[in-house]
Amino acid sequence: MNKNQTEWVFGIHALESVLEQSPENIIHIMVAGNSNNPRLQKIISLARDLGLKLTKESVNKLN
Repeated sequence: MNKNQTEWVFGIHALESVLEQSPENIIHIMVAGNSNNPRLQKIISLARDLGLKLTKESVNKLN
């Protein structure tokens, strides 16, 4: 990806793939703050371990 381009990634599967293959391309992760999905919790943990910016947002804001 060109450094001057922004690409949005949506969905747990797509985000897992980017985290595994090229986490250096991630600028910011936004997740639903009220989700108890174990796969999402794994993503949150991995993002924190990698020192990535992560915020929990309301579902309304994400839609």
